[in-house]
Amino acid sequence: MSIFTRDVMKCLFILSLLTSIHQRFLIAALDGSLLSNELKRIKNDIGVNYIQEKFDNFPYETKTDTGSELLQNIQTRLNSSLTDLNEVLNNIKDNIQQADKPDNVHTDLPECCSLPDDRLSYAPEFQTEVDLNTACYTKSRITNSNLKYPTYVISEIMKTNYQNNTNVLWQHYSTTEGISVIYPANKFKQCINFDPRFTSSYAAAAYPEDKDVVIVLDTSSSMVQPSGVYAKPKIVIAKEAVSNVIQTLKEDDRVGIVIFDRSATTPKGEDFHPCYDYKLAFATKANVAKMEVYVSPISESQYADSNFTDALRAAFRYFDSSDDTMDISHREQVILFLSDGKSTGNADPREVIRDENQKYDNRIRIFTYLIGDEKEAMIQLKGMASQVWLNTTHGSIKMGKFQFFDLENQTLLSTVMAQFYLDLPYDDKKDTSIFSVPYVDLFSGVGLITSLCLPVKLNSSLHGVICTDVKISKLLAEVEYFTENEYSYAFIIDKTGRVLMHPLLPNAQFVTLDDDPVLVDISVLEREEDADNMVESMKMGHSGNKTYKKFFIKPRGRLVNDGSSNVNLRAEFFWGPVPKSNFSLCLVLVDDSYSELNESNFPINSSGLKHVFLYHNRNLVKDNHTDCKFYSRRVTFEQSNVKFTQAAFKNPFQYLDRDETADDVKQYALYLTRSSSINPGFREHGIAVEMINRNVLNGNICQDFSKNKNLRSYRVTLPLHIERGFESEVFEMRPIAESNLFIIRVKQKPSLNGCSCVPTSPDDLLCNDHCDCLCHRPIRFDVCTNKYDTKDASPPCSARLPDTSANNEPDILDGLSACFDPACHRKQNKTDCLSEGECSWCEFTDTKEKIETPCCRLKEECTFGKTKFTSRHTCAKPPPTSATRTTDIDKAAIIGATVGCVLMFILIISAVLYCYRHHHPVPDDPYIDAVADMNEISNYIQSERGMNGANDQFPYKCKPEINNLYSESNSF
Repeated sequence: MSIFTRDVMKCLFILSLLTSIHQRFLIAALDGSLLSNELKRIKNDIGVNYIQEKFDNFPYETKTDTGSELLQNIQTRLNSSLTDLNEVLNNIKDNIQQADKPDNVHTDLPECCSLPDDRLSYAPEFQTEVDLNTACYTKSRITNSNLKYPTYVISEIMKTNYQNNTNVLWQHYSTTEGISVIYPANKFKQCINFDPRFTSSYAAAAYPEDKDVVIVLDTSSSMVQPSGVYAKPKIVIAKEAVSNVIQTLKEDDRVGIVIFDRSATTPKGEDFHPCYDYKLAFATKANVAKMEVYVSPISESQYADSNFTDALRAAFRYFDSSDDTMDISHREQVILFLSDGKSTGNADPREVIRDENQKYDNRIRIFTYLIGDEKEAMIQLKGMASQVWLNTTHGSIKMGKFQFFDLENQTLLSTVMAQFYLDLPYDDKKDTSIFSVPYVDLFSGVGLITSLCLPVKLNSSLHGVICTDVKISKLLAEVEYFTENEYSYAFIIDKTGRVLMHPLLPNAQFVTLDDDPVLVDISVLEREEDADNMVESMKMGHSGNKTYKKFFIKPRGRLVNDGSSNVNLRAEFFWGPVPKSNFSLCLVLVDDSYSELNESNFPINSSGLKHVFLYHNRNLVKDNHTDCKFYSRRVTFEQSNVKFTQAAFKNPFQYLDRDETADDVKQYALYLTRSSSINPGFREHGIAVEMINRNVLNGNICQDFSKNKNLRSYRVTLPLHIERGFESEVFEMRPIAESNLFIIRVKQKPSLNGCSCVPTSPDDLLCNDHCDCLCHRPIRFDVCTNKYDTKDASPPCSARLPDTSANNEPDILDGLSACFDPACHRKQNKTDCLSEGECSWCEFTDTKEKIETPCCRLKEECTFGKTKFTSRHTCAKPPPTSATRTTDIDKAAIIGATVGCVLMFILIISAVLYCYRHHHPVPDDPYIDAVADMNEISNYIQSERGMNGANDQFPYKCKPEINNLYSESNSF
């Protein structure tokens, strides 16, 4: 059975399965062949066999591209995209640096929070209302008195950038003084709280080197005193400064926190992982959130003591206890020390720094901040920053910096402390654009985006940071949509080994604000020992290729408990760097050859060209076809229509990110009917217990890194000795030939052993040791180092597939009659009513009043048992009569429309997609393929057990079973 046949059967036969054959099973013996024969009849009636025959007889040409050629092609296209994005940044940077007056005391740009609504219109690519004609500005609540605005000309430059580059999303330039210019103009709700200086993307561009930072905060009782900021005591502005420092750290930075009064404390307790107490934690989204949780409730202590001695020793302990396998030769290591007075400890803090720092070859810098201007405290803290008593025999001095804030400038504490990195040594010649770690688009709430940022300097000093945002799926579309055959894929990592895109991770286009971006090391997903050298080569920016046995995991459905197909194959790996980035790309190929349909094999005469293209959204373009309504859609029997997927376009987001127009459809039609040579963007190429006991239902565990859960599900496999099914005292089970289904009949209520498995997804229930339910357990990993122990772990789960079904605008149905009359009003009971897909059994009104005499009506009058408000009294009046078509015409129309649609699909996509014809690199995984006819079942069972071979070695300790169906434990 081909891929096409499987997909058609999966989509079409389930809807009519129970209703069309339920009476056929009222017999003594359970026989799967009855259902199998019914499925065959349905398949034949809708034209699947006819289409398959045509498909098999098409002429194919075998093509071969080497992995190196494919890799180079994608590298070239990615290089082009990144060059264009860098040009966007450099256009703005050059304009600022070459302007006669880069700063102005005023600006003609509108303020973002004050934009009038009548200037805004919805833009699909931005998922919000914007003004594409101009930029707007925001001003931080923390600014200098002599505030300057960047030249307003950059608004026009940004507008031109957007018009000339399809990948560009938001553009924003943020100055060191707290002014941000944003294109396109968008109405902000809280401009005063928007300050990009306190973001990791801004800080990473200003100082891209990796850092280890320990923040030390004095919480002694004196911190309750008023500060120079209205209505805020010193402890509040201190916590705000600490929070801003944490927010500026990028994913590759590490952080620790110490608070102190008479003694020192670090994060610990039930709410915090034990490693936070003594180990530097990478500044991942989860770890940053935990640090914020720790800082937020901090209040001043009841003790007046400020024990600098214990605080410093606790701070230095972080550097001693952190990951000793990390190369720290290029990492700046810093202690940020904040207090409002001098030490009351039993040792001089300068001596403590000397003694502790010599253990680390004097590599740790000390930055000190004083709230106030008390003289003795100034002397002490300044000496701590300069490390005046340092023993240079253990290494040269790495100078820090001391700063104090009197009442008049305490408003600047947060800004100055959060930008401590500006005082770290850095080679200006290294100024290059930097990609931020992916994050979810805040406006749409869906889809990962990244910011490409570049520092802008005037007279060798940082003036600001210019960024452009781009969708990950858009930037890496060549990687996401790469496929040469059923098992080929591509993935991309950065210089640290962090994965940006991989088929086992959630699709970047559909990650939501409720989800954390999955930022795992590639070793978690590519676990074979043979992959280690390849990954190290990729991290160093090298190129190469290698062949070894690879364990493939492919999803079998959209639900978590649908599970995956697992198979071990020999694969070729081709990798190389992506120019103008710190990314590395790898292509995984199982077979270099593929079969391609060529449009030249399907000549169409000129008179037939006008019939080859009818677009699915017929509201956009008028035609002369006779229409009727079917499932709330305007359709016609006269011609099949066409709908494209995003993969049909060179730039998928050309199709996804904006509303289609009548002109778009016109351009599609002109090109596809050969009336124009201009390409508009298309690509050119309970019983469960009994089943477990009988080894029919087998447990399967996999690791889902999007939720950090080990998921337990079950898969159905018929053992070799019962390949025709079996019968027990509890139930009877038979396979359905030519499908991947089983039919089960319950004979008696099974024993549940005290268990009741209510959840229908592993996500819903935490596993216990008593019941074999669908459930999950948390994945244990080191949150501080963000490392997973995969030595004895289960294999990864396939990525959760999003629901990408289109949200179509409603068709205009005024005056149209139904294409088919389902005769809902003639059905007198609920069972008969629900057996027809277009009918609904009306039991309640839209006001939730129970209908005295329920009735069967069309779904456009009644849905989910409730009438619509326009049809509240539909059961009380006779339904209108409507004309019906004969069964033969119905069947012919369905077959004709289906065949026409497929032929049209082949015509359009022949130069777009590679089509495969019955040849696969290995025998098909039986979970996808249908069970053979009954006399072939033994062979099918044997192939299932032998598909991986006796000598194949899986990369995981727990070898997964190769089965043909997941099953919920409570579904029988």
